[in-house]
Amino acid sequence: MMKLTVYYFLIFNLFLHCTLFGQNKTDFFAEIGNKKSNSRMHLLEEKKPSLLPEKYLPLEKGRSAAFVEVKEMSTKKELYAELDKLRNRYIPFMRDVAPELKNYRERTYLKRFKWRLETAEDRKDFTLPLKGTGEWKDVEIPHFGPPKGRATAYYFKEQVLTEKMLTGKAIFICFKGVDYKAHVFVNGSYVGSHDKVCEAGKERTACKS
Repeated sequence: MMKLTVYYFLIFNLFLHCTLFGQNKTDFFAEIGNKKSNSRMHLLEEKKPSLLPEKYLPLEKGRSAAFVEVKEMSTKKELYAELDKLRNRYIPFMRDVAPELKNYRERTYLKRFKWRLETAEDRKDFTLPLKGTGEWKDVEIPHFGPPKGRATAYYFKEQVLTEKMLTGKAIFICFKGVDYKAHVFVNGSYVGSHDKVCEAGKERTACKS
């Protein structure tokens, strides 16, 4: 019984100390609220807006210039009809009035190629497909070969470049899309590689035919 009484006394004593500690704790917000106002407030000058003369807008257009409430649309037909009105309204502002730029580039589109798969002889002598050796099939670009698993395919093209095309100009070979890996050779010389899925690429070459 004595032990129990001492136990309660310790709890009460601890609670009393906690309460006194809480009362003595500094209240920073109270200090801010009770702080004396800035003594330089009287130096501030209030800027009042200047008086503007009253202006009345003329009603030259009468009721036609008044706000018209937009009718709520609830059907697809009404929506499309309103879109047609907006298109007709803004068509005059969407006309292309820029002068046509003169094209100084000569373009030759390469549409037809010779195509074949790699053979055992090609792996022994890599120059064979570069020379056009082997049995080729005529294909048109874009071309998608049948699924062969892991395989290497060759595309071969003979193109004549005139002296006018080569004089004082740079020649680019532009691929609109190559999938997946490709190495490009011109007249047996390596000009570039590609290693991404269906991404356009451009290679520059100055090789003569």
